[in-house]
Amino acid sequence: MTDGPTDETRELILHRSKGWCELCRVQPATDAHHRRRKGKGGSNALPWMHLADNLVMLCRYCHQAIHSMPTEARRLGFQIRVGVADQLAGEVWRIPILDQRQHRWILTRIGEKRPYTLDDWSEFIEANY
Repeated sequence: MTDGPTDETRELILHRSKGWCELCRVQPATDAHHRRRKGKGGSNALPWMHLADNLVMLCRYCHQAIHSMPTEARRLGFQIRVGVADQLAGEVWRIPILDQRQHRWILTRIGEKRPYTLDDWSEFIEANY
């Protein structure tokens, strides 16, 4: 397994973000961030660790803020608890992100971003409860 995302995955997430931070949408994106962090039970051995649905592009300020405020980061979907990711069998795309404009998005493994819908929530509940 690799130590990071492939060049193809990096291109996918840069294209998805259009070069802008996926949290604030104001600053240029500089950092790729793992939603399920490698140091918190994430492992390079997990086949989905470096896929586009587990990665977001952030500016340096937002990236530092995400790491310094984990509770808020989880509320916004920018960090995912280890147990939750395991319960989803790595399907972290089921957990949306919420940007500063209060838009909720689903990130796909093929590098797309689409609005989160009520159908997504219903499917998540059916699959997990």
